[in-house]
Amino acid sequence: MFSFDKGEEISSHESSGDAFVICLDGVGEITIDDKKYELHEGESIVMPAKHPHAVLGKEQFKMLLVVVF
Repeated sequence: MFSFDKGEEISSHESSGDAFVICLDGVGEITIDDKKYELHEGESIVMPAKHPHAVLGKEQFKMLLVVVF
């Protein structure tokens, strides 16, 4: 589980496993391969393994992250 303040971010990086993100509260911006996706409460996205991705709190943002190796 992660919680971000508005403007807080995790910079671009890669993972060796697929990462499934569920937005629990607020609005976040997920960047995958330089393409931006806005996530709202109840929405989810998969960040594929070995693809650069980043997370930004567009406002206060809570997410659940599940990584599958």
